Amino acid sequence: MKKLFLLIAALCVGGNLAPAFEAGPWAQGAFYPGQFDGKYQAVVTGSNIAGVLGFALVDGAPPSRTTGTEQAGGLVVARNVQLGVDPFQNYFMIFVEGRTYRGETVAMVDIDTKQVAGSLQGTQPAGVQPINALVFDATDSLPVVNRGLDGGFTANITSDKALFTFQGSGQLSTPANRQTFEIETLITPPPTAIGDPATNVVLTGRVVTETTPFNLVGIKTSNFAANATSSVGGQAQ
Repeated sequence: MKKLFLLIAALCVGGNLAPAFEAGPWAQGAFYPGQFDGKYQAVVTGSNIAGVLGFALVDGAPPSRTTGTEQAGGLVVARNVQLGVDPFQNYFMIFVEGRTYRGETVAMVDIDTKQVAGSLQGTQPAGVQPINALVFDATDSLPVVNRGLDGGFTANITSDKALFTFQGSGQLSTPANRQTFEIETLITPPPTAIGDPATNVVLTGRVVTETTPFNLVGIKTSNFAANATSSVGGQAQ
């Protein structure tokens, strides 16, 4: 038995059985199904920037809040109350220029290109509407001052072994960043003969926002993540 064990060990070392331990035909070039599932966290730093972001993967996608419960006529009923990314596993909390912002992070691991990429979607305060350049009111600063933090990042995977780490940079935008509102009026040429189309006036506009760079260093903190089932109290409508 001992000789048989030594023979098998020699074959493995010699490479005859090596293909059995190579990456299989799994998604994203993984060595086994679900290799990249789990929780990831990164430290965010920059000029007057400090914070943390986290994201998770379940079956190759961000975990979501799937089902909630509400009270209806004395009965507890299950319904899809809040669909979307699970904020307890996909989040950020970042201090920038004297204010702290929070929101959701959505990211993905690409082992083929050895990169991690993600986006940051800030939480907008209640009652604040997105800015529309065509109806922008220069006297109303609330949408500018109270908007949340948005941004994105890319990082290189520095280790994909037992300790999974990544490091990179990104750009973010907050109320501390300058915004430019560009509105242009387009007028078609006046008609030159009877039957020509009437003159048309078209307004076009856009909002251009400056961004601030930041750095991040991250690590995989857990091999487990799950889609959440939330419990929401209150009366069903």
